[in-house]
Order: sequence, then C-alpha cells, then structure tokens
Amino acid sequence: MSADANADASADVDADVDAIRELVQQYARSVDAREPDALIALFAADAVITMPDALTGSVLPTELSGAEIARILDGVSGFDRTRHIVDEHQARIDGAWAQADTICTAHHVTGKRDLVLTVGYRDTFGKQDGRWRFTRRELRLDASRRQAVRPVAMVTGATRGIGRAIAVAVARAGFDVVLTGRTVH
Repeated sequence: MSADANADASADVDADVDAIRELVQQYARSVDAREPDALIALFAADAVITMPDALTGSVLPTELSGAEIARILDGVSGFDRTRHIVDEHQARIDGAWAQADTICTAHHVTGKRDLVLTVGYRDTFGKQDGRWRFTRRELRLDASRRQAVRPVAMVTGATRGIGRAIAVAVARAGFDVVLTGRTVH
C-alpha cells in the first residue's frame, strides 16, 4: 500500500471515529431535549438497548428494541431537566462495524436536587448507506450521588465598593460566587 493510500485509510478511520463520537453526543442531546424522533433516528431498525434494574426501576423494562427505544425518555420524564456530558469515549473501527466504550456524567434535576449518575456504555455500531447507527447499547451504572443544585453568580469588581457589597449579598442569598477584581486582598 502506498503512503497516499495509507494516509487516505487513516483519514477515513479518523472520520469514522469522529462520526461515532458525534452519534454518541447526539444521543445525549436527544435525551436531554426529550426528542423521541431524533433519538430513534440514531438507531438501526433492529437495535437493542439494555439497562440494569437500578436505572429502569418500575418505569422501563431492562431491554428495549426498535421503536420501543424512544421509551428511554420515560426514564427521564420525571425530572425538570437533564444534562448528559460525555466524559470519555473510545471507539474501535473494523470496516462497517465498530465498538465503543463511553463514560457519561448524567445530571437529573428536580427542583433544587440533582441526581448525578456516572453511566458507562458499551456500544456497537453499524454503517449503512454511509451513516453510522447504534446497533446495540448496553448501559451500566458506575456511581450515583445526590447533591443540591446551587445557583452561581459571577461578580466583577468584587474587591471593593458596590461590587464587594453585591458579592456579599449574593453569597448570603445562597449563591456560589465567582469573584473578579483588580485589587488582591
């Protein structure tokens, strides 16, 4: 194989890795936006999602397939909002088949409480008509914790005068405060 052919093959693999990472990000965005059609579009027609009992509770079965995959949104419907952040992602490509391991931090907010889950995914993908789709997604719960949701305020000019007074007032009101100013105390 020539150097040009090797470079082309490497560029193709890089493009596939990027496309799969984007697919994983689209899954997170679709769940957070609660968009069933966008979610289903990410999966092959015969795809399967499996989840442990700890994530399904009485709301979902531990395995969903085909159009049922949209029911994953039932699991987040009781929260005011969610935010899934992809922390780590490692994909392995083999032609039109790929596998990836992903770690995600998932925030599930209700009122002033945040249920934070660390979720691992073992995914398989297939490439059809030039587009990658999930063929299998296996979820596991690595860790969970509950924390208070605290508002954050950024106060400029916080080292003296009005800025300092504002910083003290918002801190007393329960905000976490990020301070900036020109004077160091």
